[in-house]
Amino acid sequence: FRPLQAVTLVSFLRALILAQDGDISIYKNDDADILDKARDRGWLSENLAPTAILNRETAGRILIRYLNLEHIASRSDLYINPYQDIKKGSNFVGYAAILKSYQVMEGKGSIFAPAAAVSRAEAAQYIYRLSKVNVY
Repeated sequence: FRPLQAVTLVSFLRALILAQDGDISIYKNDDADILDKARDRGWLSENLAPTAILNRETAGRILIRYLNLEHIASRSDLYINPYQDIKKGSNFVGYAAILKSYQVMEGKGSIFAPAAAVSRAEAAQYIYRLSKVNVY
């Protein structure tokens, strides 16, 4: 499992697809197919390499899209910024606030660390916590 190893974009997306579909045949798909599936589902709009190390901000954006809450999260003027290291007025403020309120992804105190790499263990935690979220 290598829990302390940084997770790649494609590994994270593959795990999200598995969590949503429950079909282990996803592991037979190549990286390009995984990225296409994530784009088709509206989870990925960034143009990133499949082997890119996932940072907390990108993971947070993907998680919000997975929950289909980007239309609300993008309204950063509606939220109080709970973190010192996310600039006031940043378009990520709403994403971070929603992730914190659903306890899917939180910072440590007032630090979110958006550029920090996500470990495989953290990615697993986020996906597990997503399964507990009821947005309806």
